[in-house]
Amino acid sequence: MKVLVSVRGKVVELQDKLFEILRDSEVGTTNWLLANAVLRHGNQLSAIPIQELAESCHVSEPTVSRFSKLLGFRSYIDLKKEAKKLGDQSDLHLFHMNKPSLALLKDRPQQFLESYCQQISENLLHAASSLDFNKIDAFLAELHQTKRVFIFGTSTSLMLAEILQSNLANYKKIVYAGFNQDQQLNHAQNLTKSDLSITISTYGNFLHQYPATAKMIADSECRNILITQNAGLQETYMFDDVIFLSNKNSTETGTYSMLLGIEYLVRRYAVLFKV
Repeated sequence: MKVLVSVRGKVVELQDKLFEILRDSEVGTTNWLLANAVLRHGNQLSAIPIQELAESCHVSEPTVSRFSKLLGFRSYIDLKKEAKKLGDQSDLHLFHMNKPSLALLKDRPQQFLESYCQQISENLLHAASSLDFNKIDAFLAELHQTKRVFIFGTSTSLMLAEILQSNLANYKKIVYAGFNQDQQLNHAQNLTKSDLSITISTYGNFLHQYPATAKMIADSECRNILITQNAGLQETYMFDDVIFLSNKNSTETGTYSMLLGIEYLVRRYAVLFKV
């Protein structure tokens, strides 16, 4: 099965690992200082010698080397090469905006916000009218009946996964969500035939950012379901079924369709399966 590998995906992986270290470490500890320094330098790290980074963080050069290996690199040189791509994402790509919208935001911010709110409103109404309610109920029944359910995603999709996880727990339904790439890869490696895999991806970026995990999920024997608002996504062949939360891909406001859909899913689950 062919899965596209995104260079951006590797950068996301590095950035995720650095933020994970910041979250899990105490302020001022060695790993916290180094992760903070790499994030602050961004793509400029490529021009910083190991000695300079070590001195700025009050650590030794071998400590910097060990930190590089902790991030998955063979050496600090390899870390510097990957760091060249940190912070190089354009505003258009980062915010899923087109050039006219970006120009409007720059020159007439109030008009941009009014237009953006109108887009969100129209998109939510359209999404609500396009949901397949019977299919969603069947999906929720499958989720309810399956003992082990694993959720996969990246970026804002992990926020949606957390909404599912925390809300379903109130109704004694425990689902498993990995919040970093290593954890998600481990979940994919441990999928069994009786499990249910749910991939949440607003635009389909998960398939390109985490291709090894996506392929492992697709090759597993478990039921594999995608939740997305991107009705034009070509890689739906990788899944046994797809829950579309809209019948069109809204590049600028698709996240709101996803949030509406996920909020509906947990509320519908509550009224159907409340103990």
